[in-house]
Amino acid sequence: MMRSTLADYAYFIVACLTNDNEYVRGIIKGDDNEGYVIEGSGRKVTLPRGASDAAIAPRHFERSNRSPDAR
Repeated sequence: MMRSTLADYAYFIVACLTNDNEYVRGIIKGDDNEGYVIEGSGRKVTLPRGASDAAIAPRHFERSNRSPDAR
């Protein structure tokens, strides 16, 4: 087993904190009260009133493919 360094732990923590952040409403540039961006063309979907962030789950893959500068 290899010994872990402080940098290894830091990368691990950052990876955990940023993994699957596409489930969070408002995190992608273009998300607003009118809808949530689901693809690179800017197409949006609206969620029913009272829906949780988990309602974005069916579009998770499309949102994760957005470029990092769009987040």
